[in-house]
This record gives sequence, structure tokens and C-alpha cells, in this order.
Amino acid sequence: MFASKTPILFSVDEHKYPEIQAFLKQHSIPFYFKSFIQLTFLPFTIPEKTSWVFVSSPNVMPHILRCTKNPLEYKWGVVGQSSARRLEALGVKPSFIGSGSTELLANELSTKLNGGDKIWFPISNLSKRSVQKKLNTSVFEESVVYLNHTVVLDEAFKTFKGNVFFTSPSNAKNFLEQHVNKATDCSLFAIGKTTKDEIVKFGLSATCSSGYEPTQILELVKTLYT
Repeated sequence: MFASKTPILFSVDEHKYPEIQAFLKQHSIPFYFKSFIQLTFLPFTIPEKTSWVFVSSPNVMPHILRCTKNPLEYKWGVVGQSSARRLEALGVKPSFIGSGSTELLANELSTKLNGGDKIWFPISNLSKRSVQKKLNTSVFEESVVYLNHTVVLDEAFKTFKGNVFFTSPSNAKNFLEQHVNKATDCSLFAIGKTTKDEIVKFGLSATCSSGYEPTQILELVKTLYT
């Protein structure tokens, strides 16, 4: 029995999370999927002596692979099974699939490195560099390969009231800066601790999902409507 029909908003493009959309449609829960950032991709050169490429955002994977001459020369790291599936769909099998806290992820990644291995992190201009901060600076390099731009919110989103799921710190920041009531009339949810930390900067609280997988996010969604 569904006790509430409160609208729900996800800060991602409409083709994401089909499992969650199916659940919401099945139970006639009003929902919106809208990213509050736009991306501009930049040219890049992978540093010499790179052994690993760690891609934290599925959105940038096609750009990285399109511009990498021999992607199979490298080992690839991602966060979460959904990102792993995205990378595999593009023809590359990840050698490392991180999960859990940033500290745990960084520690697990470190254990995969052989002597002399170097990790390259393709990042955005607004990257929080969460994993890199937990690593020894001698084992990685990073390059800005895409830019995040603010999307001007439509009036409907500036005055939105309901449950809001933020998928990245940039999406959270852009939405909260433009919402007429600073989202004080919304219930906020974060996918990942880094995103939750961004929300807290605005003096707001947020519930964090147990992980990055769609099934884990869906379990949290179900708790709101049962």
C-alpha cells in the first residue's frame, strides 16, 4: 500500500535508472528526471607511463574511449557495478570495481597496484578529488577532460516541492543555489557521501543511499512510498 504520492526528482538525464522509473510508473508516483549540469569535453593526452585509467563518471566514458588510441593497453577502474556495465558496453572490461566509502575504495585500489604503476584520473573542473586525496601523490596523475556548466532551472524546478535525489555534488550545488526556498521544503537524498557533503554545506540534511547501484537506490525510494 503506497501511503504517499509525493513527487520525486532525480538529478539525472531521463534515460537513466530504468528500473526505478518502472517502479514509479507502476505505482503512479509523479517523477522527474533532469540533470542540472551540462558537459563540455576537452582534448587530452594520457600521461606517459600510465598503467591504470580510473573513470569516476559514466558520462565521460564515451569521450575517454573515443580519444584513447589503444584502450586495452591500460587497466581500467570504475565505481560501482552500473559504471562497470557501462564501460563493458563500450568494449572495455574493468580491472577494478570500487564500492563502499572513499577511503575503502582508495585502499582497495592501492592493493591492485604493482611497483611503478601509475593511475591517471580524467576529471572535471569541479571534481572533489575524493579518491585522489586518499592516495599517495606519487602513484597518480590527473587531467581536466570535461567542464561542468550550470543549467538555469526552469520555474517548475525552482519551486519544486517533494523528494529530490542528487547524483553528484555539481547537480546538488546548482539546484540548491537556484531553488527559491533553498530546498527547505524538500526532502533531500544523496547518492554517495561526497554528494551528501555538498548538501550539508548549504546547512541542509540529506539521507545517503547505501550504495551507487540502481537496486540500492531503488530500495531507498521504496521506503518513501510504503
